[in-house]
Amino acid sequence: MKKLFITLSLALCMCISCSGHASAQAQTSFPSVTIEEEASNIPQELIDDILKENPDAEHITITEYVPAENNSDDIVPYGYDYFDITKKTTQSRVLAKTELVISVAKGQTTSLSSSWSATLSASVTGELPINKLNLGASVTQSYTRSDTFVGPPEGSQYKTRKYYVGFYEARGTYSALRVSDINPANRVTITGNWSSPLDYVAYSTDSRV
Repeated sequence: MKKLFITLSLALCMCISCSGHASAQAQTSFPSVTIEEEASNIPQELIDDILKENPDAEHITITEYVPAENNSDDIVPYGYDYFDITKKTTQSRVLAKTELVISVAKGQTTSLSSSWSATLSASVTGELPINKLNLGASVTQSYTRSDTFVGPPEGSQYKTRKYYVGFYEARGTYSALRVSDINPANRVTITGNWSSPLDYVAYSTDSRV
């Protein structure tokens, strides 16, 4: 599998080079990142965020990056139409949650005792249907008992490898005019908050503790 090897400077500026073997990577006192092929389109800001979220990691391997799809299905409450919908973004990207999948010791290969799954879904407070805001659909990452997880190799300077999945979303507010189908004179301005899944990143961290 083709991999990209990235070494960070103190200011989080990155120099990227292609290599077929991890041993070719230059040694530094700062965290290094390996990006596997299935995560090759990951935005730079997510790489930076993962590094900030894992200050004790000495090496990070990003294995998968998956953007969310738009949500097109939702139930519209019977008897109402919605007009003058205004959608405002207050946070264009925020880490919604990070889930630990498993931790593996050096020289070990293991699997899960049961299936593992984590989901991040779009949400709206108030009365406006989700599909009126064109939000992202839910995103899910799953592992089964047949998936294997490998720790740092024997002889490695690292003692532990932890596997994570991080979910990101955008957040904001909305306002809309709700009009009754039965009585169009019944017009009410409604407001609320929304959150929309953007993507998830699967990665592992190696550390000496």
